[in-house]
Amino acid sequence: MAPTGRGFTLLEVITVSAIFAVVAATVLPSFQTMVAKAKLRTAARELMSAVTNIRTLARSGRGDIAGWSEEARVKEAGMRLVNAYTYEMFIDADDVPGNGNEISLKSKAFSSRYTITMSQEELRFRRNGTLSTENDIIILVKDAVLKHSFNLRVTFGGRSRLTTSVHNP
Repeated sequence: MAPTGRGFTLLEVITVSAIFAVVAATVLPSFQTMVAKAKLRTAARELMSAVTNIRTLARSGRGDIAGWSEEARVKEAGMRLVNAYTYEMFIDADDVPGNGNEISLKSKAFSSRYTITMSQEELRFRRNGTLSTENDIIILVKDAVLKHSFNLRVTFGGRSRLTTSVHNP
């Protein structure tokens, strides 16, 4: 009986499989790096969003805070690092740090793959939306594996800007 010519030979299937394997082996590391950079960018943007929310809260002057007297209002709001992976957002009824009027609002922990460092001990916005210090504050979100990082610069006027950088080992 003569072959009908339908289907693929074993050699053709093996050749196509080998080509797919080579393409996958070259593309997969790039794809994994791209995904890791996207996750780092998301973490940095989340941090930038938190800074914006803190500034908005400081400007709001809210007074309906549980645990404060009725006449107390938000005078400052800020962020501090709890450790290299976690930040805490807080509000304050006066402009005296550490006197017991601060209320912690939220803590956010990132993956231990990312480290956060700040150029100052804490970031505080006044009621008018400016920083409590005249120096810009730099927050660095770094991926320990990729050696990539995002710098979040918060200026005295309250503006935030995100930039990226690569660190050579």
